[in-house]
Amino acid sequence: MGATSPKTGAYAGGQSPRFDNFLTESDTMFTIVIGDHHRLFREAIAEWLSRQEDVAAVHEAGNSDQVIDLVCREHPDLVIMDSELPGRDPFDAVFEIRKVKPSCKVLFVAERQYDAYVEAALACGANGFLPKHEPLSVLKDAMNKIMDTGLFLSKPLLERLTIKNGQLLLGKPRSGLFARLTDREWDLLRLLACGETLKQAAATMHITYKAADNLKTNITRKLDIHDRVALARFAMREGVVCPAGPDERVQRRIDHSLLPDALQPILKENGSLRQAQASIG
Repeated sequence: MGATSPKTGAYAGGQSPRFDNFLTESDTMFTIVIGDHHRLFREAIAEWLSRQEDVAAVHEAGNSDQVIDLVCREHPDLVIMDSELPGRDPFDAVFEIRKVKPSCKVLFVAERQYDAYVEAALACGANGFLPKHEPLSVLKDAMNKIMDTGLFLSKPLLERLTIKNGQLLLGKPRSGLFARLTDREWDLLRLLACGETLKQAAATMHITYKAADNLKTNITRKLDIHDRVALARFAMREGVVCPAGPDERVQRRIDHSLLPDALQPILKENGSLRQAQASIG
């Protein structure tokens, strides 16, 4: 079972900084659970959090089953969980967490910001997603926003959020090579990168094989990548798809009741979420 970080101690090189009202401007004390299979990362974040004035306790877990056990026992206000945590599927674990404590917030952190992970996190009702390479100041900002508005996503992610056929998905990036692609070319690229044949992708997109072939030609020309394997590797390296291939978790239709309240009014406006960036980005 995970450890509980004390409220006292010291970092190497001296005392770590303390922040009054770290998470909110009220006098509320918060309990936090950190689920991560990398012990060094987990303990470092736990030690940092234990120094904050309004954090009552920090509990650690090395797998998702331990996270659920800690939620049942400690009833935390916030769970910070790795998107690739061993044990039960971490995205499915969110449902178990909410059964125990519906008000508990969940922030996913990840080594890489794969689109499929972000989509799966939002589909299961998580409150945020953050790459691990971000500095502590961004983690602090993410936690503040989650405890305040219930949602944190970076501005580039918010700009890409769309709803298609009842699924919460990320559209193509607005900058870089992928910005050159049309929305249909982007959809085909994702399907091909996930392992579908051109014929299968055409059926999925409800277009003819010839139309799909024309889209593929445009993709290879715009990206200057003419080998399908190289195209898939490029998509993986850029975080478009996961190395493990297609992720069925992303295929779930959205249960709007599971989404953070901050997204609810935006969902009603033509299926677009991009208006959110002004208020919660």
